[in-house]
Amino acid sequence: MPTPGTPTPTAPESGPRLGFFARLEGEGDAAAAYADGLRIFEAAEEFGYATGWVAQHHFGSHRGSVPAPLVFLAAAGQRTSRLRLGTAVITLPTESPVRVAEDAAVLDALTGGRVELGVGSGSEPETFEALGADFAARREEFAERLGELRSALAGEPLPGGAVLSPPRPELTGRLWQAAMSVSGARRAGAQGTGLLLARNAPDSDRPPGERQLDLVRAYREAWRPLGGGTPRIGVSRTVHVSSDTATARAELLDGLRPYLRQRRAEDPAAEEIRPERVLVQDGVVYGDAERVAELLAADPTVGLADELLVQAFPARLAPDRLIESLRLLATEVAPALGWRRPGTAGATTR
Repeated sequence: MPTPGTPTPTAPESGPRLGFFARLEGEGDAAAAYADGLRIFEAAEEFGYATGWVAQHHFGSHRGSVPAPLVFLAAAGQRTSRLRLGTAVITLPTESPVRVAEDAAVLDALTGGRVELGVGSGSEPETFEALGADFAARREEFAERLGELRSALAGEPLPGGAVLSPPRPELTGRLWQAAMSVSGARRAGAQGTGLLLARNAPDSDRPPGERQLDLVRAYREAWRPLGGGTPRIGVSRTVHVSSDTATARAELLDGLRPYLRQRRAEDPAAEEIRPERVLVQDGVVYGDAERVAELLAADPTVGLADELLVQAFPARLAPDRLIESLRLLATEVAPALGWRRPGTAGATTR
């Protein structure tokens, strides 16, 4: 709940954009997973989604890990013409910020300015070790490299006097960073980037929609207009829509079982978790279109979002089932939340 004596954040005047988060996970062949992901991006554009996002994951044991999200998004950009293409997120302390700037600038030029560049400090010690980076120093490294990334994109001289080719100063206003805490949200505001909020609220018995109000407030209070951007809040939620609530629940439970089997295989000593418990712990929103719209409308942080990012993870749904859920979200759920398909009267996607 809001802290007494502090103002309650207000919703954006123009309503939220609708985006989706593609988790290319499962078992089997990576090439097939990437092909499925590209088909989902194409379908989402047809349905009128504003943005499609993909995460960076190194050394995953499952198919579809995307260590190079900008490469994947280049392929997605060739199959779409309007959909904005987001990284959520690139782990900046394990990367050369100049190389990230180069790849992002080329992709942005190729796609007509459709890149949304999300970065973060990282949370996987084994990835840092494998890439020769210092996990303990990741926050300090992130702040330094974010500044270098922004300077490179803006076309400012690099060490030795070289400048990025092509420079892409407009991308400095489309930087985002993930935050899981009030202090992280405050840093994102002070650094002048957009804020990406996770689908759940780890280590908290409060629903994510309540806990994240504190992060929204801290972000807005700390906001500094660096790089020409504006305050932007992207909220991710696990959402699945089907013909009825019982069917949606059954599909999610089936999709959760392979995810939980993998977790158990990776850490046999970990507590065994039942799929039903995940639905509650992660605040998964599911049901028919009417129920999902009601649940999302009741989420106070979703009501403050500039962008709602829907995803099925941690459930692993078949591509056709996921595409149908995205269709129902766009055509039946999103209009009830104030979203309209781009190009229609009253459209709020921007």
